[in-house]
Parts: sequence; structure tokens; C-alpha cells
Amino acid sequence: VYFYDRSTGVPTSWEWQFGAPGSPVFSINQNTQWYFTANGIYPITLKATNAYGTSTFVGTIIVSGM
Repeated sequence: VYFYDRSTGVPTSWEWQFGAPGSPVFSINQNTQWYFTANGIYPITLKATNAYGTSTFVGTIIVSGM
């Protein structure tokens, strides 16, 4: 699955967290991808930081049909 940052305010750093089973997986790329290996509902967090601070988006993805 591909994930795209659509933040405004000219972010300079990103931190993606995927709530896959076991330890969370992190990516520091602006846009990233993650391979889910099982059906389920997974939390997704993106923290985007610029000169004024950090904004956080929290959502979920439903993976089915595996």
C-alpha cells in the first residue's frame, strides 16, 4: 500500500508509524509504502514537522482479500 503526505505548511521532516502486529514500523520518507501480510484493521500515524511545530494525523486502514 502506498501512502502519500498531503500536509500543508512546507514540512521538513516526516514520521510514519504503522501499527502492524508486533513492533510498530517507522518510515521517515515523505511518501512511503508498507506491505501488510494479513487481513485486519491497522492504525496509521503521520507526524509532519516544519519550522512552526508538528502536526499529527491518525487514521486506520482496513486490509482484506489477502
